[in-house]
Amino acid sequence: MRRTAITAIALGLIIAGMARWGTADDRRPPTDILFSHSLHVNALDLDCVFCHRTGDSETADDQLLPSEALCLTCHDGERAGSACQLCHRSADAPVGHPREQRLLSFAHKSHMELETVTCATCHDAVPTTVETQAGLPEMSMCLGCHDGIRQTIECAACHTNPDVVTRAIHPVGWRQDHRIAANINDPDCNSCHRTDDLCSLCHQGDDLTGTIHPFNWRTLHGVEARGRTTDCTACHDTELFCVDCHSVGMLKPDDHLGADWLARHGEEARFDVETCDACHGGSDFTCARAGCHDG
Repeated sequence: MRRTAITAIALGLIIAGMARWGTADDRRPPTDILFSHSLHVNALDLDCVFCHRTGDSETADDQLLPSEALCLTCHDGERAGSACQLCHRSADAPVGHPREQRLLSFAHKSHMELETVTCATCHDAVPTTVETQAGLPEMSMCLGCHDGIRQTIECAACHTNPDVVTRAIHPVGWRQDHRIAANINDPDCNSCHRTDDLCSLCHQGDDLTGTIHPFNWRTLHGVEARGRTTDCTACHDTELFCVDCHSVGMLKPDDHLGADWLARHGEEARFDVETCDACHGGSDFTCARAGCHDG
């Protein structure tokens, strides 16, 4: 139990961290550059593409930060100051912004060609932030469009190292402990796993691998549910989950099939009403339906 709890906590932290993709300062190395987007974008009304040539950028490795020559077209000592300390922390030994390794497949060009996307769509923090560290989109923002419907949600579409990303989110022991992590961080799991049938792709009732439900589970699950030997609601937490199967062909428990069931079901309910409530409880309480005990 202690190992499971520790693993669940670790998984929760990892998933939350990957979904957040780190803070702005984590995502970029320290820089010598001093720069105020608020001044240039808001006060001077400069368009983003004046400094950032994104229209032809088709890879994440493209250099989109302005060169010193471009800065000096304004910082010429007349229109704007040209003193080194205006833009550099180390005025005696000024350096540019460090290049960083990109592990993403990203094309500004294709995104800018979309009518619904502007620079501020992804870099919404830029106009009000100072210096160049902030403004990179977090993964949650990317997933706003990459939802598996409008755009692909496959890791390899954006990550050049999808296997590394996958292993970071799903570490050793994940298969055994992911249910606990999913219950703690369900929204984070749903960031990537958005299809309704995702769990059932692995958790088949008649699977031969025995990952969750052993072979012959379909036959025995009613006994386990009534005996409460397994917490079925840990995964199957919707009221209508059982109905999805048991409404096909009017599948019923064996004790409901006798001709005298209607006559004796009251006695069975008084003996163990909790078992009845497992299927007939909830907001649509069966006993109170029209034609039964509604009077």
